[in-house]
Amino acid sequence: LIENLPFSPPSNEISIIQVRFGGAKGTLTAWNFDKLPSLKLNNADVFLRPSMVKFQAPYRYLEVVKIGKHVPYYLNRQVIMLLDFHRVPQKNILNLQRKMLDDLDTMLGNAIKAYDMLLSLSGPDMFLKNCLLNMMNCGLNPEDEPFLFSCLHAIRGHHITNLRKKSRIFVKKGAVLMGGLDETSTVPDGCVFVQVKCDSSFSNDDGIQDKYDFKVLRGPVLVAKHPVVHPGDLRMLMAVDVPELHDHKNMILFSQCGNRPEADKMAGSDLDGDEFAVTWDERLFLKELNGCKNSAEVTLNNLESVNHAPMDFDVQTKAPSLTNIMDEHIVSHFINFAKADTLGRISMLWLDHASLRQSAACRECLELAELHSVAVDFPKSGIPALVPKELVIPASTPRAHWREKKGTDSYECLSSVGKLYNDVVSRTSVKNTPNHDAIGYRRLNKKGQLLSFLQKGREHNFDTFLSSIYKSVIAEKLGLFDDTRKNNMAEDVDGDSREYLIFAKEQKDQYEDELVSLMNKYKIHSEGEIVTGCISKYHRLNKRRQHELAEEVRRQINQLREDFRHAFFEEVYAVLEKKELHEDVSEHYMTWMQTVCSSEIGQLDCKVATLIAKAKENALAIPFNMEGILKMRKYAFKFAAAYYVVTYNPEVRTWKFDEQQTKCDTSKKSQQNEANHALFSFPWIVADVISVGMHETEP
Repeated sequence: LIENLPFSPPSNEISIIQVRFGGAKGTLTAWNFDKLPSLKLNNADVFLRPSMVKFQAPYRYLEVVKIGKHVPYYLNRQVIMLLDFHRVPQKNILNLQRKMLDDLDTMLGNAIKAYDMLLSLSGPDMFLKNCLLNMMNCGLNPEDEPFLFSCLHAIRGHHITNLRKKSRIFVKKGAVLMGGLDETSTVPDGCVFVQVKCDSSFSNDDGIQDKYDFKVLRGPVLVAKHPVVHPGDLRMLMAVDVPELHDHKNMILFSQCGNRPEADKMAGSDLDGDEFAVTWDERLFLKELNGCKNSAEVTLNNLESVNHAPMDFDVQTKAPSLTNIMDEHIVSHFINFAKADTLGRISMLWLDHASLRQSAACRECLELAELHSVAVDFPKSGIPALVPKELVIPASTPRAHWREKKGTDSYECLSSVGKLYNDVVSRTSVKNTPNHDAIGYRRLNKKGQLLSFLQKGREHNFDTFLSSIYKSVIAEKLGLFDDTRKNNMAEDVDGDSREYLIFAKEQKDQYEDELVSLMNKYKIHSEGEIVTGCISKYHRLNKRRQHELAEEVRRQINQLREDFRHAFFEEVYAVLEKKELHEDVSEHYMTWMQTVCSSEIGQLDCKVATLIAKAKENALAIPFNMEGILKMRKYAFKFAAAYYVVTYNPEVRTWKFDEQQTKCDTSKKSQQNEANHALFSFPWIVADVISVGMHETEP
């Protein structure tokens, strides 16, 4: 099942999925039923718990909603305020933020650090991450590569903005994992089983592990289910090693022993696809366990003594059940939801009260925590969370300075959140913005954004900059030019190389026209920001729909990238087969071409065998033999090299071919874009092809 899911991680890294099946909703985990003799399934493929069945439905298709995988863990303001209550030292959290800021600065000029950070941080989608990783695999360095630098600069700005506005601090020794239940009953009460992929910084009783190896956690761990607003939502549990559970990776298995499930103690989770934040960083452990390095001395009694009593989620009012649900009931529910959705308001009130009272466990915060739980369930229950007047803070009351609330007086907040805010503001002011050669005469605005416009009066320096960063070795290794011409682009290029360059120039002009149109449409004038989707500043008309706009921009950029990748491989096919690709077989052929042209030569036989097996399974033609595949790869490498040359070579970038080559005449719009903008993303839509070609050896 997992192997057939698109865009999923390797199947050996997935152990749990969230599904819908008819009227049932929950998670599925693969088990060896030889270890579960109590379950007599009688040839059943899927076993559903009665609690998973919400209603009866004849729909019999299994829908995969979410894949359980390792997600980077970040602290936020609610968690930090609760850590303050649990006596976690402020210096520990400040040090985490300072390490993150140091790493964000270092990655702008260090390929090794950038590679490591890209594997860990959230932000860009997987395609763009792989694109940047492929660029560094080609030997390119963010210190002098303008597109790589602009993307990393945008990612850095995205995380700095989140640090300032949300205190979103990356926890290296942590992960967000989907939760499941231990069916073997071998995990004791108060314990969990966790096996995650850890980098070389992780060490355990048996020493430091190989980089990015899977490791079973042992010892105390801090577990929470976000959002957290109650002191009992943070739980210290014991991670145990159970050999029978070693098949389960990138998930957290809870015990089914005890009077009350540990998952239920954290925001009332019922393990129907909920995700839990887990950290084994001892600097974040609660109270007396903070800084504990010797896990052998910690007992379950120690853990229970530092945990706050959890909130009781069963006392909330239930909505009356309906026997016959009519259209008017559904309409009424959506109207009431639009009117009474107070979740965001409750969250901000909780932050304000915790700051004013200097405690996340004050009476007001505890009452708001109960209301928060009701508001979270409102879309399902229909019971609104009404905020009483005594919990409303008047607009005239000063707010903490880190709230950045305009039109309201503020006071200096000395909590961890206040100190974190002061630290990130002082560290990331515009005057402290790192200066690198890769900026390449592009403008930096007052907010520190790297724009795609050239600095006024420095346009004449741009060609000199391009000459300094142009890598002729790319065109040489990918086979576009022979050795006699690789360093003399002033010569007239003829033959096949000319045709490759003509097509590449035409595609580049079209691509940049559409990219600039998107930048103008969304008022995003940074190439790095619009390509990564890490937008640090929105136009004033879009400030109320930032999340929706970011997703919309990502979709548009993904479509633009996909369209031009499609055109690239269509042209490769046309040169190979001397005919155009027929629309009826386009998708099937495109899958073959993208796979074989982006695979290392050592993996090619295995990849082709998989493609052949799938083609036979679906009764589809096998479009290429191995001889054709090797030819196709050479053509693809040459076209990819041409994409790079027309973007980075200063002599070719503004070439005007003779008048007979009408299809390559640049439009006035394209010429204007080249004069005003410094855009570099075009060749990297096929970064995977360039990377493979750079490492290609003759078979």
